[in-house]
Order: sequence, then C-alpha cells, then structure tokens
Amino acid sequence: MQASVALSLPDLIDKVVAPLMEKVGEFWQNGRFRVAHEHAVSGVVRTFLGNLRFSKPAAEYAPTAIVATPAGQLHEIGAQMAAVTAASEGWQVVYLGPNLPAQEIALAATRKNAQAILLSIVYPQDDPFLGDELTRLHDILQPGTTIFVGGRAARSYTAVLETSHAIMLDDLKSLRRQLQALRGNG
Repeated sequence: MQASVALSLPDLIDKVVAPLMEKVGEFWQNGRFRVAHEHAVSGVVRTFLGNLRFSKPAAEYAPTAIVATPAGQLHEIGAQMAAVTAASEGWQVVYLGPNLPAQEIALAATRKNAQAILLSIVYPQDDPFLGDELTRLHDILQPGTTIFVGGRAARSYTAVLETSHAIMLDDLKSLRRQLQALRGNG
C-alpha cells in the first residue's frame, strides 16, 4: 500500500508488481510455492490491479485498447498489468480477461473501434493451437488495429507474430513507448 502512494503508477507496476509476480512464478516452478499460494497472491494482485485500472478514468475521446490473453492462455496478471499501463497512458481500456478465442477479441475490437489489442502470452511456451489463434486474429481484424504481444512465452511464437504483423514487446516500458507513438499518430 505504501508503494502505491510513494511511487508513480509506472514505477509501481515496473518495480513492485512485475517483480513480485516473477518471484511468485519462480517459487511455483521450483516448488517453494504450492498452487494455492500462487492463486492466493494472484487473487490479491488481480484485485489491486483492477482497482488501479479504474483509479483515473480516460477522456471520452481517448483511443481504445482491448486487453486479453488468447485462447489457451490462462494466466492474466500480465494482461492486467498491460491494462493498467494503457490506462495510465490515457487510453480507454476494455479488459476481456484470459483465454479468449480470436473471434471474440476481434469482435470486441471492431465494436469498440479499438486502435490497439494488447495480448499477454505467459504459459505454455509450446501451445500447438496458439499460432493458429494469432493468425486468425490478424486475418479477421479490421485494418487500423495494431496487435501488441508481450509476456514470458511471447518470444516462443516469434514467427507467427511476425507473419501476423504483431509488435512484440519485451516489457511494459516498451508498451508505454508504443502506445504513446500510436496515440501520437492517431
């Protein structure tokens, strides 16, 4: 709680929330945390990020970003951090949550006239269906919507992301820069 008062929103996400969730994931992978521990921490962080996202409403004329994880991607904290990041940059954010088929993401983007889609891909790194989902999303999207993809497993899908003209992000700072550039061009 003190960090949310002492730090800017970008610093709070970059220096507290993201490292915390990386550590939780590490602890879960090496057996120091059980699934229940990971779920408990994730629940608290999910609520905290949801509150942050709504703490400063976007202007009515602000561009819109759709945020989700594609079908098969169940871990949503990265997507929530992306949603908070976009909101802090003045974007209207429509958060759809985890595990969404390409058709649903594209439909939301079309109905909201979204300029950006932010996808988080964390686990697994070898989903045999994810490539088709990403290709399908690109194919059914209306022109003018940029797809941004980040997350620990995103690099595993580099070939399909390049084919889909998605922009790969290494961190939330990159997302901020990309959203600022896109907004400047809008």
